[in-house]
Amino acid sequence: MEKAHVFRLEDIIVLAKEEKDINASVDLIKKIVTPTVNPEETEDTKSSGDMYLLLGEFNFKVAGKVRKVLKSYAFGTFAQSKDSMAQNIRLANERLKIDYQRFRNAHIMFEEKYF
Repeated sequence: MEKAHVFRLEDIIVLAKEEKDINASVDLIKKIVTPTVNPEETEDTKSSGDMYLLLGEFNFKVAGKVRKVLKSYAFGTFAQSKDSMAQNIRLANERLKIDYQRFRNAHIMFEEKYF
């Protein structure tokens, strides 16, 4: 059985620098995650409830094939303050800007989106 290759943004950027024609699109996802219950958990170690993940799902078209890359940009819990969530969103957007600059430097065509 052939193992599927896991692509990273770095892999796509290397391909683009090899003068491959690459187009990209991104879907930004806010995923809610509920931790599973641990039977050994006590009140002191109990998790603080649902978490959220701020994810970028990138789709790259390389030589007629679509390559997907999922990247986490930030995470937090709903037990945190709204200020903490806003700070995480700003952090995620700053991290996206860095990746977008890497895409521009590699001549990858894309549309910028932010959380």
